[in-house]
Amino acid sequence: MAWTRRDFVKAPALAAPVAAVPSDGWARQAPASGTPSAPAGASVHGWMRVLEQMAPHYPADALYVYGHAEAGHPFIGTRADLLYQRDCFSAAIDHARRARTEGRTRETLAKADVLAGFEHVGGQKPRLGLALTIAYDELAKTD
Repeated sequence: MAWTRRDFVKAPALAAPVAAVPSDGWARQAPASGTPSAPAGASVHGWMRVLEQMAPHYPADALYVYGHAEAGHPFIGTRADLLYQRDCFSAAIDHARRARTEGRTRETLAKADVLAGFEHVGGQKPRLGLALTIAYDELAKTD
């Protein structure tokens, strides 16, 4: 994927470059199979790659506009926020890996209420089960 300067604009009111965080289409590649691994087409591993590629590509003071934001949570963030989201995805993969190792089912994993270390991430409860089961399924494909 090639990022260009047209991928962000200088926002006069913010006095900083603004980059749009790409939609799920940018994160579709599953780790081994090359096919979409989630109902909407994205993969947890794919999102981690996208976030890692975006962060150094844009200026350090760039602001990122998220395609999704839960009510009451910001829809604009910094490079640190972008990398924090990557770390949250990494923690979801680690959690799913532990569940698989311990013999827990995908259905049990889907009922998780919180991800340790990321308790205050916006929209955690509704989306956590989905992220964990997607990670679980991705790991099953690579075992």
